[in-house]
Amino acid sequence: MSAEGNARVLDLKAIEHFKGVLVGFGETLKATIMEADSEIGRAINWLETDRIQHWRNQIRKRQELINIARSELYRKQMQGSEKDGRPSVVDEKKKLQQAQRALEVAQRKLETCKKWRNRLEREYSMYKGQTSMLGTIAEKNVPEGVARLDRMLDNLEQYVNEKSGAQTELSSLLSTESKESIKRSGRSQEPTTTPSEPPTTEAEASQQPPESGSET
Repeated sequence: MSAEGNARVLDLKAIEHFKGVLVGFGETLKATIMEADSEIGRAINWLETDRIQHWRNQIRKRQELINIARSELYRKQMQGSEKDGRPSVVDEKKKLQQAQRALEVAQRKLETCKKWRNRLEREYSMYKGQTSMLGTIAEKNVPEGVARLDRMLDNLEQYVNEKSGAQTELSSLLSTESKESIKRSGRSQEPTTTPSEPPTTEAEASQQPPESGSET
């Protein structure tokens, strides 16, 4: 602000540059939030629809294998008689034990996936709460700031144009007044002349009457 109370607008490019930086910041912030949300969402979805579903299916399949192993063991045990002797069921028991251990592994895997899914959902909820302000900045505050800068630039450009036009008009007026003043000053300094009488010739002098009181 100048001493006369007028704004000193030196360069509008600085404001335009800052507006560009602000727009870039808003776009980067928005893209970063969207990318983070997408990555976390994919991780949760992978655990839920891929891993958890996979181990649920494995549990069902391994339960079926246990039932098959039990059936084979039972049939083997029913073969023969106490009199003739019972056949060995060692292999059938091993298959049953292997199927049971495989089922236990699948159950632990399922519980682990559920545990990480639940933990990730809690962390994601906390993340959303802590970054909600950043989302507000990107979605609301930055656009409002850009719009305010646009209005400021429009007003300043109008101010500069009006001031420039007024200065041009004032300069033209002062130049015209200066020229008129110089012309008036030049005319006032010209000398004033009066018409002089033509010289008297000898013939005209002899014809003039003598002055009274003069000798004849």
